[in-house]
Amino acid sequence: MDLSNYISETNTKKSDLARALNVSPALMHQWIERIRPVAVQHCAAIEALTGGMVTRKDLRPNDWQKIWPELVVPIPPIDPSVAESIAEAEAKRNGGIRMHGDAKDRNNISK
Repeated sequence: MDLSNYISETNTKKSDLARALNVSPALMHQWIERIRPVAVQHCAAIEALTGGMVTRKDLRPNDWQKIWPELVVPIPPIDPSVAESIAEAEAKRNGGIRMHGDAKDRNNISK
């Protein structure tokens, strides 16, 4: 949820949120209207103040992965039998030719 929706849905006053973050109401307005991106150093506090309703991902949708890599969900390893099935399906599409090497070697399968 973005800040604008949070404020509307929870009847939170912009000035109260600005005061809690120790920022000016003008800056809060710029964040709400997406005139300026929310400063990185305030994102975790906003997430906490909103009880997680507005997340760091919501506040910085274009770069949150670079700023907070710990929030990125790791891709689980592929089961070898699933990898083999993928390789077989690719081979059928390519006229029986395996394009990506040994299906048991996950690193050779394109994602």
